[in-house]
Amino acid sequence: MDNLNLWAFPRPISNNERAIYKTEPEDCGFTKLELAALMIAQGGQGLEVIDEKIFAQSCVKIAKAVLEECNK
Repeated sequence: MDNLNLWAFPRPISNNERAIYKTEPEDCGFTKLELAALMIAQGGQGLEVIDEKIFAQSCVKIAKAVLEECNK
């Protein structure tokens, strides 16, 4: 199973068909990769970051590696 692009949280269940069947990100929240990258970035609070872009890219790379390891 590929965890990277699955939704981090289950889709809402309701009587509203739109909430059950619609799959756009605005209806479902973050993917597992996005959420993991955000959580890793939170762990870097208080660090002196020289380049924010490199820090963000590093968080995504780490999150991807962790999720790929979980796939094994």
